[in-house]
Amino acid sequence: MQKLLKQRVSISGRTTGTVTLLVCFALLTGCGSETEPTGSVTGNITYQGNPLTEGLVNIYSAGRSVVGTAEIDTEGHFEFAKPIATGDYQVYISPPPPPAPPEPGQPPLKIKPPQKIPQKYRAANTTDLKITITAGANELSLPLTD
Repeated sequence: MQKLLKQRVSISGRTTGTVTLLVCFALLTGCGSETEPTGSVTGNITYQGNPLTEGLVNIYSAGRSVVGTAEIDTEGHFEFAKPIATGDYQVYISPPPPPAPPEPGQPPLKIKPPQKIPQKYRAANTTDLKITITAGANELSLPLTD
């Protein structure tokens, strides 16, 4: 019986040592967790030569779905808050979200009509806007036409 216990302890000791070595090796090599190269993305968007002054720029990839959304400012400029993985993407434009309802007792909000965004740019399956994001800074120019 003691011989059997000694064998178990010996095997357990070897197994524990082997597991410890494997864990250390995985930690040192990083388990293959290399990060993808990314790029920062900013740009301007125009419609018929004039800045588009509202809406959202959405970057879409068939393999990743929507990977980023940026708000368009009153000058037609947009900037994505986080870097985007390098690669080829489609871009579609969403109208701005509706404003929040007024607080009780406040006058109703005057809602201006949204700026026209051609229908073909409003969905990933109809847009013809395509971009390639490279590592580093990416400055885009997105001209919309009818």
